[in-house]
Amino acid sequence: MTLIDLRREVDLNGFTLIIPSVSVANVPQLAIDLLIMNYDFKKVGMIWHPALMPLVGADPFNENSEDISTACELFVNESLKIATLQHRTSFHYKMLAVFLQDLKADIMKHKITRVIVLASGFDHELHKIDKGKLFYIDSTGNDTILEQIGVKAQPAVDDKYSLPGGGFCIQTYEFLKSVAHCTILIRYVSEGVNTSDAISMISILSKYLPTLDELNPDNIKVPHSWGCIFGSPPPIGMF
Repeated sequence: MTLIDLRREVDLNGFTLIIPSVSVANVPQLAIDLLIMNYDFKKVGMIWHPALMPLVGADPFNENSEDISTACELFVNESLKIATLQHRTSFHYKMLAVFLQDLKADIMKHKITRVIVLASGFDHELHKIDKGKLFYIDSTGNDTILEQIGVKAQPAVDDKYSLPGGGFCIQTYEFLKSVAHCTILIRYVSEGVNTSDAISMISILSKYLPTLDELNPDNIKVPHSWGCIFGSPPPIGMF
């Protein structure tokens, strides 16, 4: 089945597609929020699939908009030749393979040549903290650019990768690496206020992708929806 329902025709030939895995603390989703806000991405389509847990909400990027947001949407910046999914919900697990197969078919159909999966992992699984918290997996082997900006290769165990807390990132990588150059960018985190982790992730991405200007940490635009992440403060009566 066709996965991407486009609002208008967009030529994605040669584009990089960024996919946020639903991971611990939702750091990839926060990072994609920053990408959309700071690099002028426009919504061009929705992702419809029975594997997706349904969701409908207000526009997270413009509080005056009458547009809605759904479980998974496609945003693009055509001048940068970058497309990104904003994926907000989990999967019906038994249908994950069907979703990924359909995503693979659409990537081939639209001739997307590069895929970057953003993921976060449980901090307590990182036993060698002296190596930092940023790691990567790349389908071509070692990536010298990522190494130069301080991102280390994720070690494999018996030629297999795992990332506790990383959601569907490994499965996505395995499905897509045969049809596109595929990279997973990983940040190990603890749950809490994780906006700084998202800023770190998008800062690395801005140094990595040649068409992105480097993110200025002193002039970051955040969506108004970030003000709702943690809800209201606890009632005084509970103390």
